[in-house]
Amino acid sequence: MKVISNTSPIIALLKKNELNLLKKLFHRIVIPPSVKDELIQSDSKESSYFMKVISNASPIIALLKKNELNLLKNLFHRIVIPPSVKEELIKNDSKDFSQFNQLNNAIDKWILIENADNLIIQESTLGKGELEAINLSLKYRDCLLLMDEKKGRTIAKTMNIKTLGVLGILALAIKKDIKDKNEIIKNIETLLQQGFYLSSEVILFFLKSL
Repeated sequence: MKVISNTSPIIALLKKNELNLLKKLFHRIVIPPSVKDELIQSDSKESSYFMKVISNASPIIALLKKNELNLLKNLFHRIVIPPSVKEELIKNDSKDFSQFNQLNNAIDKWILIENADNLIIQESTLGKGELEAINLSLKYRDCLLLMDEKKGRTIAKTMNIKTLGVLGILALAIKKDIKDKNEIIKNIETLLQQGFYLSSEVILFFLKSL
């Protein structure tokens, strides 16, 4: 029997962390595009479950340095990166055993690799990873691009791609009750100590928004 679902049963089970109950009962269910759109665009804390999330290297590296890579898993369940981003991550963590372990436990499990196929955007001033991540995002109607680089984010936004940087990721962690404000402030201090650049204006604006 084909099982078709509306939004409300899916949201109800997600809130109880029991979405797999549908799989156990029905093996698979079908939803129309309008239900998918409603799930993605809703203000529910669970809406990111249904959105394809693509990442550049910088947000992943920032969380690797804090030994908190799993924050991305808790927020988005899975993310997708292009091959050049994988290469950049492997090169970055080659001298750090802790970062290597975190990445090794994530790649091909919940951090998935996918080719961009066609490079529609070919901006020469962007790094290879940024370029592939933006082009990979263009393959999908609804996606979120994790990226901190200002120029890359600006180009992505002109293509109507939703973007989120490290501070946005931390803010989302508060919204989803994964972290509290004090933890986030400590996270920002750690990032700054480890050389992650954030302007004082950006930090001040972010703290005021908490």
